[in-house]
This record gives sequence, C-alpha cells and structure tokens, in this order.
Amino acid sequence: MELLTRQQKMRNPTHPTTIHFVSSSPNEWTMRVAEVSILLGVSDRTVQRWADADVLPCRRLPRRGDRRFRPQDVADLARTMTPAVPA
Repeated sequence: MELLTRQQKMRNPTHPTTIHFVSSSPNEWTMRVAEVSILLGVSDRTVQRWADADVLPCRRLPRRGDRRFRPQDVADLARTMTPAVPA
C-alpha cells in the first residue's frame, strides 16, 4: 500500500496504512514526527508526548532537537494499538 499524505488521511481516515521501510535498515533513526503521526493516525503532538513519555523511543538531532524514530519501533507500537470504533 502507498504512504498517504496528511490530506489523504484526513479525507479517508479509515484507509488502512502500511509502514514501509524507506531506509536500508529498519533500525535506522529516519522517521520524522509528521510521518509517524500520519501512519498511526494521531496528531503530531501525540507523537511528541509519546516520545517524551518513552512510549515511543526517539533520538533528538543535535542542533534543533528534532525527533527521529526507527521504523521498527513505529511498527511495534502500531501492532499494539487498537483501532478506534466509530460511535
């Protein structure tokens, strides 16, 4: 399946999402907050809170402090999440 943009995700929030490993190794710290939030269907701020609470491991880049995530960690968290049931 293709990686959805934020706009596509907002138009069709029930579209299934698959995590694609874009790096040569799923253990590289390559994913940004926005990419993770789109894949998991949560806000950027939620991803940042999870990183701060050690729910989702991240590395901080030296100068600006941007967060980077490993695809494998994101996939592991996605497996543990239960899908929201519409009311």
